[in-house]
Amino acid sequence: MRFSPAILTSAQAVLAKKPEIGLESILFLGAVDITLLGRVVVNGAGVASWVPATGITIPVAGWDLHLRADNAAAGLAGDPSVTLDTTLFGAVVTTSVATIGVPSWVDDQAKTFGIGWASDFVGQGVGNSLLTVLSIQGLDTSANLPANSSWSVWGSPVAASWTEIGYVRNKEGPYTVPVSVNIADGFNPQAAVKRGRSEISELTLEAVHISAAGGIARYNGQRCSPIVEVRKDRTVTTERIVYTGYLPAAMVGRGDGNDEVLERSTASFENYLLFQAQ
Repeated sequence: MRFSPAILTSAQAVLAKKPEIGLESILFLGAVDITLLGRVVVNGAGVASWVPATGITIPVAGWDLHLRADNAAAGLAGDPSVTLDTTLFGAVVTTSVATIGVPSWVDDQAKTFGIGWASDFVGQGVGNSLLTVLSIQGLDTSANLPANSSWSVWGSPVAASWTEIGYVRNKEGPYTVPVSVNIADGFNPQAAVKRGRSEISELTLEAVHISAAGGIARYNGQRCSPIVEVRKDRTVTTERIVYTGYLPAAMVGRGDGNDEVLERSTASFENYLLFQAQ
């Protein structure tokens, strides 16, 4: 599935700049967990290399590919981009390019990119932009990747693998980022502040219970990649957040009288990919 929202028109950008309310986020679930295919690792001298994940085979129908920023980056000269040598569906040999950009409709246009920002890879050449990827031969080129950074590449199946979950009440998902670690010196309890390991993050999903076969509980114990899509005014998609390695554990609380019967799942996830409309 391609997760990057479409480029916004001027009229859509007006809606996109409005504050978000809860009903504008939509939950999609399916019995699928997107797959880590490898990483583009940049050494201290700024030289990038492709490190494939071992033991992973892309299905014969191919996958869509996505680039994720595993580190925060700021002050770059341009947008981070990665070009991979790939074979696309139909045995088309060409490059695929992913570029992570700052949305044109936001006020802050500095080249600052947070952990988890992501973008789709697009096959180059006439008629190749929507083809799935069958294999990755290696890294072709890269641009604006900071030294000592890591960028992961993920594969996902077709959009039909996910189903919209209705009657959703809650989607509480944090962005997992390093915590501040204070180093004391004498009377100063925070003489130095460093980045430390992030705390364990959990994604909470809650929806009105229809049946054990009709909502979040359907996927209990199944590794999933929930998608939370933000659709401003229910018409303009501004971002999609894809959580990986999530194991739903929905509990159903049945109250009394006219109380809504809700199913609520709170569980850890492994990573998240944040796709922004440009």
